[in-house]
Amino acid sequence: MPYHQISASHFIFKPKLEFSYIFNASYTSKNKSIGNNIINTENVSISTNKIIRQDNMFNTFIFLDKKLKKLPLSFSGTLSYNTNKKEYFQDNNLYHFKNENISSILKVKSQFKKAVFHFDLGLKYSKDNYTDQNSRTYLRITQPYLNTNGKISKSLFWYLNSSLTFYNGTNSTRKLYVISPKLRFTKEKSKWEIYATGNNILNLNHKTILENNSSPSFYEEKTSATLSGHILLGGKLKF
Repeated sequence: MPYHQISASHFIFKPKLEFSYIFNASYTSKNKSIGNNIINTENVSISTNKIIRQDNMFNTFIFLDKKLKKLPLSFSGTLSYNTNKKEYFQDNNLYHFKNENISSILKVKSQFKKAVFHFDLGLKYSKDNYTDQNSRTYLRITQPYLNTNGKISKSLFWYLNSSLTFYNGTNSTRKLYVISPKLRFTKEKSKWEIYATGNNILNLNHKTILENNSSPSFYEEKTSATLSGHILLGGKLKF
């Protein structure tokens, strides 16, 4: 079906200043689209197709990256916003549904040239809003994290990834702390590598997180089990 779309983009790359910038945005408008007509009965709900007159989407994305000259650090960040407004029918009555998402990542990363330690420190954030004629629901996820790595000797290297994630929903909250270490041993010019990897070692039993799967005329906030933490010992042979 026909639709109207407007888009814009802009970018800057300056290698000498070690600076990057990207911007994208688009807006799509559909005056006629295929939507849903949800028929509710006592025991079941049936969704059929029906022509709607409004289905609008807007998306935008910004990326920045800058490496400092006087300090061995780089800063980067992303910001995105997406929204969708559309009509739908419930029992042949016209209603409106709106879905919004905003997400961002900010981080500082070390750029040491001759160091036994490196880090990647950041914050991830996202929020989803769902609005229809009956309710307004949301899910907000905030995750600070710290990833580090270094070497103990010429042959022994270590890695440690950690994060703390907060889940805040309309009716529930959850918190998940994750630590994942790794040791890697390999000699120069050797074909062998031995490693020990731990994933989410604080949660060897199942932990739960929040999810929101709302859609027109339907609200669902559920808890889902994560994979259990584990520890692996292994080796690699390069041919």
